[in-house]
Amino acid sequence: MKAKELIINAIRIAGDVILVNLAFLLAFKLRFIERITT
Repeated sequence: MKAKELIINAIRIAGDVILVNLAFLLAFKLRFIERITT
């Protein structure tokens, strides 16, 4: 594999991990807010 391909794959994986973490945090915050409001 070329260096560029490895870098692109690493960026894609990092981006996917970040998106999953953000989605998890958003879901957690929404649940927490719902618990406070109810």
